Amino acid sequence: MKKSIIIAFLLLTATLVKAQVWVGGQVNITKGKSDAVDGLHTKTRVFKFLPEVGYVLNDKWDLAVSIGVDYSHAKLTTGGKKRRSAFVLEPYARYKVYENGTIGFFVDGGLSVENGDFFYNGTYYKSETMYGVGIRPGVKYNATDNLSFVATFGGLGVNHVQDETNVGFNFNGNALTVGAYYTFK
Repeated sequence: MKKSIIIAFLLLTATLVKAQVWVGGQVNITKGKSDAVDGLHTKTRVFKFLPEVGYVLNDKWDLAVSIGVDYSHAKLTTGGKKRRSAFVLEPYARYKVYENGTIGFFVDGGLSVENGDFFYNGTYYKSETMYGVGIRPGVKYNATDNLSFVATFGGLGVNHVQDETNVGFNFNGNALTVGAYYTFK
């Protein structure tokens, strides 16, 4: 029995050594003020830190998971507010639309689970869990064989917390994330 466990462990280790595993993460830090079409002003602050680890399945697909924190606050001049402070878990699959040696374009599709405190226009959810699903486009720049820089912008998704469901098509300045990855080859 011990020999079987040792052989299984060695085979798994040998498989992972040959596998392309990458580590890195993304950061989103913004503070801004914007004017909406109806003349309302919005002040926003966002801090999101998501370290992640991924596995290259083949030339077209990667699997990854991000684990981190998300803090965001939006305040309207009319008094409306949105606030979030949460622990984040985001498993996703990355489909590589186009890639040459240096540049690549991809689409991430995945799930999001956030646990923390949420405030939406007068309703406060303490220690709640928000669930979501969505897709987001991105671009990747391979600086070396092992080092890559990525950026994702916006997305289309659905999220749900307690009795509120939000569907969104988010392509504004607060939806930009940048990151770096190191691939073990």
